[in-house]
Amino acid sequence: MATQAQQRCGHCGAEEGLVLSRVCEQCLLPRAAPQGAGATPSRVAEFVHGPLSDAVLKLLATLEGFNGDEDFAPVMDALAAQMQGLVVGFFEPEAALIKLYSERQNRLSYRGEVLNELATTEQDYYYTLSTLLNVWQAEINASRLLSAEEMSTLFGNVQQLHQLAAEFYGVFQTCRAQSVEEQHVGQRMLVHIPSIRIYTEYLMNNEQQMALLESLGKNAKFVQLLEKIRQDPQVGLKTLDSYLVQPTQRIFKYPLFLKDLIKHTEPDHSDYKSLLAASAAMQEVLAEINMANRNRLTNKLLDKLQPNLIWKNQAYDLVASKTQLILGETLKMRYVLEETNAVEKGNTVYLFDRFILVCSCKQGRWQEIALFYLTDCDPALDEDTLPSTKFTLHHKSRKESLVFFPRNLPDRQHWITLITESLKNANVSKFSPLVATKQQLFIDKKRTKSRDASVDDLAEHLKEDKPSGLERSASFIALPPVAPPPVDETVLCPACGEYVTPRRFCPKCGAKMSLRRAPKSPCTCPEPPPVLPPEAIPPPVSPPPNTRPRQPAPRPDEK
Repeated sequence: MATQAQQRCGHCGAEEGLVLSRVCEQCLLPRAAPQGAGATPSRVAEFVHGPLSDAVLKLLATLEGFNGDEDFAPVMDALAAQMQGLVVGFFEPEAALIKLYSERQNRLSYRGEVLNELATTEQDYYYTLSTLLNVWQAEINASRLLSAEEMSTLFGNVQQLHQLAAEFYGVFQTCRAQSVEEQHVGQRMLVHIPSIRIYTEYLMNNEQQMALLESLGKNAKFVQLLEKIRQDPQVGLKTLDSYLVQPTQRIFKYPLFLKDLIKHTEPDHSDYKSLLAASAAMQEVLAEINMANRNRLTNKLLDKLQPNLIWKNQAYDLVASKTQLILGETLKMRYVLEETNAVEKGNTVYLFDRFILVCSCKQGRWQEIALFYLTDCDPALDEDTLPSTKFTLHHKSRKESLVFFPRNLPDRQHWITLITESLKNANVSKFSPLVATKQQLFIDKKRTKSRDASVDDLAEHLKEDKPSGLERSASFIALPPVAPPPVDETVLCPACGEYVTPRRFCPKCGAKMSLRRAPKSPCTCPEPPPVLPPEAIPPPVSPPPNTRPRQPAPRPDEK
């Protein structure tokens, strides 16, 4: 068998190991075939003069032992299988190297496609923002139909986003024109990623932007102007809202592109670590944007919930407690007292970072059903078997539980995941307790003549000066705490035998309430006169027939 000679690879300079005529085993890159007298013999020639020649000699020796009457087909099949195994076993190292080389080339090819798509979409996004600035904003500003404040609300900081898109487009276009070894996308993106925080201002303004655009849809002149701009060849018959939504969609596509680039980049590439750092920095910026958006939604909900929430026992100031809303939606709920099996129904649940609030919402008012601190909840959820969507959250110390009834299985899994993560975070983090406050009754000012007149009427009704504790807000008036109901408006609890405030369940023992009222004090009013039957009532006296009314006597001065 021929001895294998060494050959130096033109790419990596490797000299040792198996030498292929087309592929280097170290760098897996193609190279020129060996030339000259000291060239390495081909592996095929080595196979032919070695194992293959031995196998042919054995085959000939086997065939010599056969005569014309014998069937040698089974022997030939066995020899063919042996030959196939011989070939596969001899060329196994080369096959493994060729497979690695093929996989590497596929990754490099897909990486080039990802980078090409990233540059192309960034170019389209840049041209979209250019049209939004040079056509839409310029035409609307020239029409003088909107004020400066409305223009700022409608377009926000699109100018800054346009400049950032131009920088990103230059980075991707430059990298696309370079070779694979020279493409340093991660290093270039790390320079511009901190500037992505300017998207926070645009996203926070998105709700007011859409509300203003909807209200302007009732303006006939503005609608006519928008239709005129749509006919511009640069616009392409697209609406204004389709242009305004582009930054919101684009910001969340960058992490996906970075993830694909990392997946199809070799770990030994010089830009691999920079791509990992760029992806981590992008995720951090997006987390800050999501947190700012969550804070905005939480504040908006608390501003609406706090003045319209009726607490069961202790009232809390959710705004001053600085709690964070994780998830809130209309959901079928049950609050169960396990000792008495008493059940209260709820239709709204809010998952905050430190507690769960279950309410019953009706006509814009929320009534507290239950409040569970996450640190007091059992982390093991009681899940029903599929296809049921029901699952239960138990209290550690009190024999109480919350039963959830999500609409479908994906919603159930979403709720279970969020509650489980919130329970872990609540046990690790040290949250401050909720800020307690006094229960207040709020009255909408639209039902009164005026806010100040309502306060004056209330002070006069209480026969005292205008109370200093009344808060005058833009939409609500806070009244003093409501006095307890009188004794004669209580009901008797059949379980504990005490007269309590009328409720569906006894606030003391939790048993179901009875409708039997408390005995009232004896009446001291005089008895009314007896009612006569219809037969005893005399008929009315009617005037005699054919009688004319008596005329008054004339006055002396009229004679």
